[in-house]
Amino acid sequence: MKKIIIRKARRTDLKKLLALEQGITAAERFFYPTLKEEKIQY
Repeated sequence: MKKIIIRKARRTDLKKLLALEQGITAAERFFYPTLKEEKIQY
């Protein structure tokens, strides 16, 4: 197994992190149809 490295996020990571957040939200909508269709931020 590969060793996991944890580091602080950088500003250059922001676009990827926001895309990941929206992907998670899209997956959650399947289980929670009451979630708004618009962009959700945690």
